[in-house]
Amino acid sequence: MNRWRVHRYPMVVAVIAFMAGIILFDMVTLPWWALWGGFLLCLLLTAVGLQSRIGNLYIVAALVLFGGALYSLRGFTPQLPVGRSLYMVLEVDDEPVARKAFTVAPARIIEYECDGATHAVEQRVNLYLDTLITADFATRIEALGRVVPFPEKFGSYGRLMSHRGFAGTVFLRSDDILKVENLDKNTLHTSAVERLDRLGLAGEESAVIGAMAVGDRRRMTSELRQAYARAGASHVLAVSGLHVGIVFLFFNLLLRRLSYLFYGNVIRAVLVVVPIWIYAAICGFSPSVIRAALMFTALQIAVATSSHYVSLNILSATAFAMLVYRPDWLFDIGFQLSFIAVVAILVWGVPIMGLLRTHVWWIDSLSATMVVGLVSSIATMPLVAHTFGIVSIVGVLLNPIVILCAYIIVTLAVVWTIMPIAPIAGVYGWVLSAIGLGLNFVVKGVAAWSWSAVELELPAWAVWVIYGVAVAITMVVGNIKPKKSVPLQL
Repeated sequence: MNRWRVHRYPMVVAVIAFMAGIILFDMVTLPWWALWGGFLLCLLLTAVGLQSRIGNLYIVAALVLFGGALYSLRGFTPQLPVGRSLYMVLEVDDEPVARKAFTVAPARIIEYECDGATHAVEQRVNLYLDTLITADFATRIEALGRVVPFPEKFGSYGRLMSHRGFAGTVFLRSDDILKVENLDKNTLHTSAVERLDRLGLAGEESAVIGAMAVGDRRRMTSELRQAYARAGASHVLAVSGLHVGIVFLFFNLLLRRLSYLFYGNVIRAVLVVVPIWIYAAICGFSPSVIRAALMFTALQIAVATSSHYVSLNILSATAFAMLVYRPDWLFDIGFQLSFIAVVAILVWGVPIMGLLRTHVWWIDSLSATMVVGLVSSIATMPLVAHTFGIVSIVGVLLNPIVILCAYIIVTLAVVWTIMPIAPIAGVYGWVLSAIGLGLNFVVKGVAAWSWSAVELELPAWAVWVIYGVAVAITMVVGNIKPKKSVPLQL
């Protein structure tokens, strides 16, 4: 039987049609009433011709129009005057990152005053703060400033930020600040950062460990970020799908023997999903981490079914629900990278892990770590080249080392933040520092090679072609030897 018959993948077809509608009606503008009217008409025609092939076409058309209709309702428009001097109250949403004369962080304007009236809003902006101002993600700032729209010369970047709900950029120097207040948010994220600080980590290794383990990027420098980008390892510095995948993999390995119990896969799924969301809380529930946690929750539920086509349907249903909630997420690079990485792990990574299985737990753990990292890195490489304009020549070869170090760092850091045992803090800190120092030494050494990376900005059509070919190859390979199930047994 053909493993890739369309009728086995209703949610895959549904999410593709829904995405197509969002993309199409981002380029072509129609009145909202026309989109919703067309959607209802297609539903009516579907009911009439439900048992025929034409009925299936009406369903697809309805999903396309539904995507466009939702996107038209939730299209982004700034909630406050752009370009005017305002009194504003902002809350910093993430740890600021040092950039020469400024520190940069995403923030929300929650209140502004204009023409004598005070307005409550929820408007995201890129915040650039004078380095003389001490702030973290739990800081509220009252200031006089203006929201500067993204310049047209930024091109696709400005459009991308608008899709993410950002109105523009706010630059604040020390003279513009009226009040800085630490909100003292007692969260798992602040607790995790404080517990990592107890280890006494210092230098660039502390910057990498903090960023990699709990999303604390305060100590990251532009030089260090550039070195990781040239080495093709920048994905380990921003907590995203890779890091959530490490937690996912670690607990699957830890609980692997539960699979032998009655309903063991279901029990393991529950016990793995809980740590995934605890880790999301440790990282501050940033949007990229939430999306990755949702994706890996779907993946965990999917592999518990031990059915390939059910797995893909569950993952597609998750993506569909996320886009119904926020259609503009489709244009967010974080959503795109997470979705592509998880699909690649499910379609290619899980079968490869099965082929490499030796039933020796430490060998299987090592091979699974390498496979998850390599498959997700290779799968996202075309999109990274299109978005960031750089392709690392040595990245694929270096990634096994980087991913192994990331696996150890994230695992040790998460265990420490959950159980900070004071007597072993010195040894624990020394081990983490040694790994971070060694990783930085290798990455910076490789990045210094003139041929380590090339600037290559893939055009959009090339990205579509590459992924189209990848899908075709996947379907062909899947039909060579059909399988009824692809269980995750680590």
